[in-house]
Amino acid sequence: MPTATDSDLTDGDDGYISSDSDFYGDPPLLAHLHKTAHSYHPHPTHLPSKSLKSSLPNPTALALKNLAMASIPPRKPYNPHEGDASAYQLSDSLEDFLRRLPPSRTPSSMYGPWIWIANPQCPKRACPNHAHLMKVGEQMLKDFEGRKGKMEAEGAGKAQSTVSRKINPLRAALASDLLALAKECAETSGKWMLFPSASDVDRVWGIVAKGVLEGKLGVSAKVATSDDVGLEGGGERGKVICVYTADFGDKRDVKRVLEGMKGLGLLAGRGKWGGELGVWYKCDAFTHLGIDSSNPWGLKPSLYSSKEVLAWDMGIDRDGDVEMGDG
Repeated sequence: MPTATDSDLTDGDDGYISSDSDFYGDPPLLAHLHKTAHSYHPHPTHLPSKSLKSSLPNPTALALKNLAMASIPPRKPYNPHEGDASAYQLSDSLEDFLRRLPPSRTPSSMYGPWIWIANPQCPKRACPNHAHLMKVGEQMLKDFEGRKGKMEAEGAGKAQSTVSRKINPLRAALASDLLALAKECAETSGKWMLFPSASDVDRVWGIVAKGVLEGKLGVSAKVATSDDVGLEGGGERGKVICVYTADFGDKRDVKRVLEGMKGLGLLAGRGKWGGELGVWYKCDAFTHLGIDSSNPWGLKPSLYSSKEVLAWDMGIDRDGDVEMGDG
């Protein structure tokens, strides 16, 4: 493509312009084009609207906001387990912590059932009203059990599917009410659960602990210690590692942590049906209330499965409502 030379440039009102910018054609066509150009007045809809102008950031306000943010001191590291011998300490390096408390060789008889690590950059959380959760939650479960028993008695001799159709709505309402109670009591923490073998737990825990400290995972994590039988060479079954988020209703964060686990290779392996290893997410409120896989109320113990969460489209799924998952 040819370029304009200095001799092709003319001095215009708005600086130098090329003669190539002018109209072309015979004299009548040129006269028509110039007349049209000079008579053109843009339609109001073609001009910037007031709403557009008002939406543009104010440079002065933006500068003041940036200065204010720059003057905010960095958050002081906080460790909810500081002083606990079975947990990471702010004075620890990651290597020292893992060397001091390897889950495969840390006896539960001396350190309790769990080893903890928390992200020191996470803010201090409000203390949950655990007593209220237990008192009201246990009453809810008791009431459901009574109503369920009454319905089963009334349905004696009828097909089980008929009775189940009447009980299932009550069970769904119970699960929803328990989750609402958990939020009311600020008992919103929940965890993704991993079950490495006893021989692999130290390696997996090292990846999790590093991910927590680097902010790639959740607010904290814990791993089961070893029982005396395992330490004496009797062997142990698989271990459990819990990777926590602050709020089971914050779907974006629940998915972020799961994606962080996947990125660190923690979901690698063969699942029940082949392919990627599936994991489940459970809220602490259900754990406290004894809602496990064999609970007598028939409640699903987990809220989410990794399969469903990885398929979430967060651009569409904007609400924070909890959907009960498999598991």
